[in-house]
Amino acid sequence: MYEHTFQHRVATSSATLSVAMVWLVLSWLFSVPPTLAVGGTLAGTAVTGILVAWWNDAFMLLRIRSRLISAWMLAFAAACPFMAGWGTALVPAACALGLYSFLFRAYQKPRPESDVFHAFVFLGVGSFFFPQWLYFVPFLWGAMFVRLRVYGLRVWSSAIVGLTLPYWIYGGYAAWQNRFDTAFGFLSGLGEFAVPDYGSVPLPVAVSFGFLTFYLVIASGHFNRTSYNDKIRVRMYHRLLTTQALLMAVLLIAQPQHYAVLFPLYVLTSSPIVGHYLALARGWGMNVWFVASLVLLVALSVFNHLAPWIPLSTF
Repeated sequence: MYEHTFQHRVATSSATLSVAMVWLVLSWLFSVPPTLAVGGTLAGTAVTGILVAWWNDAFMLLRIRSRLISAWMLAFAAACPFMAGWGTALVPAACALGLYSFLFRAYQKPRPESDVFHAFVFLGVGSFFFPQWLYFVPFLWGAMFVRLRVYGLRVWSSAIVGLTLPYWIYGGYAAWQNRFDTAFGFLSGLGEFAVPDYGSVPLPVAVSFGFLTFYLVIASGHFNRTSYNDKIRVRMYHRLLTTQALLMAVLLIAQPQHYAVLFPLYVLTSSPIVGHYLALARGWGMNVWFVASLVLLVALSVFNHLAPWIPLSTF
């Protein structure tokens, strides 16, 4: 019986999230010198993990009471200690949580304009740190129409106003500081697509990306086969996230120079899909595969900690 397996006990245990949190703290502090910047990054990641737990409860992304989505995100981050030094590169991932939360709230609402506005404010703020995130706006608009069933001139206007509001505020501040002509220089690279330089990607990042993509593909296939068990709105949430995660994977492959900002976004967006799979997949051998997955995650962590001493530690 599933209820008596190790997989179920881990998925439903209240201690799972705490163990992942402790692992994150020990892993990151062991891998890099404990500075104020690292402490801020660690605190921000931990808070994001707690908010992901709230996100899971608020929108019932799992059919059982479980913290496995947030625990997976924190455990995977623990297995990727190179993220500890990325600092503000993790800000868009935190903004993505706000974006998805408000978009989910807008699902089939008669008057979703306020939620759509706030969702795109988060995307606008995140785009200051990662301008290429603006590439995803048309796909998000499509998801609003197809997945969330929200559309209309007022909705699209709310999205545009929310997206541009941070730029209007920043533009006003820049004009006050007499540097408006250079304020938006960070957007100049939006139309430039460099030839992929995989040699610039550290080996631990490449291996971790492959590991996560492997589980994302398996989890997406599992969800497509078993989605009839979930409510319609939960299916729409997961399919929106799956589309976004796959787009991020494509952009990571096509423009790997953005890995420091795009990889954390990819981790957060894919966590509900992988967490759903690990918590709810059943069948012959699944309990063994769940244990094997934990062992593989620990092995990934060990590899990433040892990678700085491995020659040729670039992809």
